[in-house]
Amino acid sequence: MVSAKRGVLMLIATLIAASPVAAQSQSGEFPGVYVLEGAKPPVTAQDHMALEFKCALAPATMNADGEGAGLVLDREVFRDTGKIVYVRGHDYRCRYDAATRLEHCSSVDHMGGMSNSYEPINGYDVFTAELQAGHTIGTDEELAAWKERGAVDPDNRFAYRRCKCLDVSMLTPLISPQVNRMSAGETNWRLFRRLRDPTADEMTLGRNVLDALKGCADLKGS
Repeated sequence: MVSAKRGVLMLIATLIAASPVAAQSQSGEFPGVYVLEGAKPPVTAQDHMALEFKCALAPATMNADGEGAGLVLDREVFRDTGKIVYVRGHDYRCRYDAATRLEHCSSVDHMGGMSNSYEPINGYDVFTAELQAGHTIGTDEELAAWKERGAVDPDNRFAYRRCKCLDVSMLTPLISPQVNRMSAGETNWRLFRRLRDPTADEMTLGRNVLDALKGCADLKGS
């Protein structure tokens, strides 16, 4: 009999190798659920398992038409009631152009009870169904540099990896009609900074949410 912990690691390894890959849509985007990668890319089975737990805390959805939402778990509701509710931290519609490796988006951030619109541009080094790694392009000078050299300030780099245990249809019924009301600082902390270096308690929370979602059901009890 395989030990529980070893069973989890084998499960994740199987998911990495065998999970279906979404087809690129007319918008140029790959539909699916993604999560912000940490400071280092996942290498081991344990790394990939931790990534799935982070997926449960702050997933980012993408539909075939290029529409999606950055979601954040309502931790207080889950803690108090066991109910899984996600609120929208930002909504977006994006289109990716493979020729230029540029993604143009129309986005709305929801923070502190207010919504702000903006038009981000991202340049990508890697753009696949599994990994989307690139740079935020914030100025006309950076856009010109990207078009000329295909590179910008490396400090603005980000990477999103596809979640193996969740899909958009699983999350959609759990999204609250209310948008995120946390402050900009708290939103940034939960969606970005904490996801890069989560605590053990946050990983336990992610694991519990994933178990409740029946995402990767074989994780239960491991």
